[in-house]
Amino acid sequence: MSKVLVPLANGFEEIEAVTVIDILRRAGIEVVIAAILKKNVAGAHDINIKADAHLGDINLSEFDAIILPGGLPGAEHLAKSDKLQKILQNMDKNKKIVAAICAAPWALATSNILKNSYTCYPSFEKIINHPGYNPNEDVVVDQNIITSRGPATAMVFALTIVEKEALQNEKRADKAWDRAESVEQKLQRLEKILDSTRVELLEVKEEWKKERLARIDTEYKLEALKKKIKAECICMKINWEEFD
Repeated sequence: MSKVLVPLANGFEEIEAVTVIDILRRAGIEVVIAAILKKNVAGAHDINIKADAHLGDINLSEFDAIILPGGLPGAEHLAKSDKLQKILQNMDKNKKIVAAICAAPWALATSNILKNSYTCYPSFEKIINHPGYNPNEDVVVDQNIITSRGPATAMVFALTIVEKEALQNEKRADKAWDRAESVEQKLQRLEKILDSTRVELLEVKEEWKKERLARIDTEYKLEALKKKIKAECICMKINWEEFD
């Protein structure tokens, strides 16, 4: 399972933060909310979120991506955090997904990791002051960097991250497969993943029968399982279309 870090500072935009966290968790991605300061973080519109951890206690090697919600003054706190800048630079150096929405690309600019093209909240590009601003796209993907415009584009932003992370997962699975020392190890790994997938599928099926899952929840969970199996099929050089 992928693991994603979402840093929050006081004054974050609630729509952007909650939408991203919700969509990613529905897609089967583990999300850890990390507070820049205190664990109880106040949003720009007085909605409070209790973080899972402090940013300083995070083991960065465990994470596959980092996502920054916008909002003010939250985005300014992110942009001026030395600790966060080092984390962003490390994630970028290791080609991991770095995503930011609304005013949050400001932090990517102060960390010097923005690429050739990006977007942000309209007019905020003047503060970001980085060449390559694209005002015509709701979401811009440039290498491992994903940026988006604001609250109205939060859903498509989150879904783009899910899609990008699924592709990254396929690449990671391929590398892990290539590093396996023997055919026996490869078969054991595949058997373990498929067993896990069967268990998850049964759980989803039972929840559906008991009407505890809404239709959209079930579809997200099934799509996440499908992507997991697809990644393994690619590693095994199996024709995925036969099963799709």
